[in-house]
Amino acid sequence: MKNFLLLSLSLILFINTARSQDQPISLIEVEGKSERKVIPDEALILVSLTEKGLKTSEVTNGLNKKSKMVSDA
Repeated sequence: MKNFLLLSLSLILFINTARSQDQPISLIEVEGKSERKVIPDEALILVSLTEKGLKTSEVTNGLNKKSKMVSDA
């Protein structure tokens, strides 16, 4: 009787182990993309102004007007 119980228990464990290996493995697949826009701490802006004229005072006044327009904008 003892041998029969031990044999049947071994057989049940073997069958359960064999059945559990047939089940598909569950997988989780994730794909994604992330972007983050951040305001910069500093900005470097280069502005080049040109003015042509016959007199230095006219050219200087013209450049001053242009630079004021740029700084106001």
